[in-house]
Amino acid sequence: MKLTPDILSPRMLRWFQMLNAYDFTIIHRPGKKIQNADALSRLPLETPETDIPSPPEVLFLEELHNPPVKADEIFQATLRDPVLSRVLNWVLKGWPESAKECRIFYLKRHEFSVHKDCLLRRNRVVIPEVLSGRVLDELHISHPRIEKNEITCSLLRLVAKD
Repeated sequence: MKLTPDILSPRMLRWFQMLNAYDFTIIHRPGKKIQNADALSRLPLETPETDIPSPPEVLFLEELHNPPVKADEIFQATLRDPVLSRVLNWVLKGWPESAKECRIFYLKRHEFSVHKDCLLRRNRVVIPEVLSGRVLDELHISHPRIEKNEITCSLLRLVAKD
């Protein structure tokens, strides 16, 4: 065990305590003989990993007084849809090693979840093709910018088709 000098700054004391666990010898080497001395002194500090909780996602299933489509209707339509029913089953019971027939869903498998028996992609409900007309009509009635809304909904529908 090495002796602690009488006067040490708190920083030097911490280093001394940390390095005291090892058996080592310090040998001075001039900076001219160290090729990477400048690079080592300029390395960025490693940032500590902090777990910052993500803000909770708010899901609005059946929050309207008269929703155009209820969660149970979406669930029943999902069960009748040959592709979405398989995806729902995979989300609940585990994905296969590969799913060539549902490749687009398989590639995004980590984005799917289930809430109130409804299939979600990220925090959005996946609407089966059978119900998409009703949902689109309801969205268009209350939305002033129909064109932008149609584009968003048609993209979601394309993902659901594949």
